[in-house]
Amino acid sequence: DAAGVVSAWQDDGAQLGLAQAGFPRALGMSADEAAAGELFQVLDTDGNQKVDAFEALSAIILLSRGTLEDKMDLLLSVFDFSGAGRLNFDELNIVLASVWHGLMKVCNLLPRQAAARPDRRTTSSDDGAADEDINDILVRACRQGFDCHNLPYDRHISQEQLKRWARHDIEASEWLGRFQG
Repeated sequence: DAAGVVSAWQDDGAQLGLAQAGFPRALGMSADEAAAGELFQVLDTDGNQKVDAFEALSAIILLSRGTLEDKMDLLLSVFDFSGAGRLNFDELNIVLASVWHGLMKVCNLLPRQAAARPDRRTTSSDDGAADEDINDILVRACRQGFDCHNLPYDRHISQEQLKRWARHDIEASEWLGRFQG
């Protein structure tokens, strides 16, 4: 239950970096320490014995059962740092980056040697360019979210506007649709 995981993390102090010893407790997984240990190892791609809480929570939320609406509500509860029900441009960028990095690790979508550096994506183009920077892609996605509501980048996007963008933007809805269920 992703909502229980988010609640446990918040109750445990909402730490940004999770060490292996406290990982099961922080995510409410104490009853299954073996599964928590496996998840920790998957997320600790650089071997520093810490994982990014935002990446872990994003992956858990998107891979959990439930509607996209429910998942987006949970994501917003984690990333809405002001508690106002809206995100500024930088907060949206943090959401998208955490979702990307968390899912790349958990879904094993990167070769192990590249998992420690999931900010590069091998691409192919007519001019032979490779290794497109995922950060540029994420900033473009943030711009699309704001642009579709004619919002200046120094304003905020509301929870409802964010959901509308995720439902109606072809790229966003197609990508997020892979994690429905």
